[in-house]
Amino acid sequence: MEPGVPAAEHQTFLKLTCKAKRAINRLEQFRVVATRYAKRGYVFFGTAAAAAVVIWLRT
Repeated sequence: MEPGVPAAEHQTFLKLTCKAKRAINRLEQFRVVATRYAKRGYVFFGTAAAAAVVIWLRT
């Protein structure tokens, strides 16, 4: 823990970091997102958004 950072804020930061890492790992379960087959950025982001919607609907 860094000096001067309250323990409660540190715990909140760790919880948010863990949540973000789990979300990225779930997105990477989709092969198209993990390997980035798309050559254009907007196609990749559209694919990632579609994968996020599928994950959202499953939960």
